[in-house]
Amino acid sequence: MVKIAVMAGTPVDTKMGAALIQDFPCELIELAISKNPVQQTYFQTLPTSEKMQQIEKRIQQLVREKVDLLLVYCNSLSASIDFDYFAEQYALTIVTPFQMYAAFAEKYGRIGVLAANGQGAAGIESVLVQHHAGIQVYNVTNLDWVQAVEAKIAPNIIVDQFGLTDSMSFFQKNHVEAILIGCTHFPYFLAEYQSRTTIPCLNPDEALIATIKSILFDTEKF
Repeated sequence: MVKIAVMAGTPVDTKMGAALIQDFPCELIELAISKNPVQQTYFQTLPTSEKMQQIEKRIQQLVREKVDLLLVYCNSLSASIDFDYFAEQYALTIVTPFQMYAAFAEKYGRIGVLAANGQGAAGIESVLVQHHAGIQVYNVTNLDWVQAVEAKIAPNIIVDQFGLTDSMSFFQKNHVEAILIGCTHFPYFLAEYQSRTTIPCLNPDEALIATIKSILFDTEKF
C-alpha cells in the first residue's frame, strides 16, 4: 500500500492536510513540526542551517519508513525550508502548496494574499513574481487568524471580529482580481469569507489533491 506522510506546522493543520487525502487507499503518517502557531513562527525564523537540520532529521526518518510521498501542508513552512533540495537529495516526492501557485500567477495581474505571517507571505510573493514578473501582490497577514482556527472559534466570528472584513476593503480599494488563501488553516473560514466579498478566493487544496492523485496513478502505486 502507498505510504503518504503529511507534514505541517502544528497538529491542527497536519490533520487538515491528512483529511484532504483520507479517501486515498494509503497509509498515512502525520508529522507536526511544532505544538502551536507561535512555536511554529519561532521555528521559521531560526537560522536557515538550524531549520534545515531539524527538517532533514525528519526527512531521513520518513525515508527509513519508506514513505512514497510527502505532502507539506503549510505555506509558511514551505517558504522557510528548501524542500526542493530534500526532494532531490533523498529521491523523495514532495508536494507543497507553492507548486500550485504558478498557474495562479499566470492568470492575474493584481492578486491579494491572506497569509499567517511574513514568512508565508514573502514566500508566496516570490513564487508569484517569479512566474509573472509584472504581477502586483497585496499581502495581509495575521497570526491571530491561525490561532482562532486552532481554538475552533466559529468562522463567522473569525471573519467579523478578527479584521478579515477590513482585508476585503483593502483588497477592493487596491483593485485586486483574486485573493489567494495563503495559509492551510484558512479553508476553515473560507466559505464565510467568500460569502462577504465578490472577489474570487483561490484555494490550492483541489490542485494539491489532483497533483497527488496524478503522481500516484502515474507511478502505478494504486
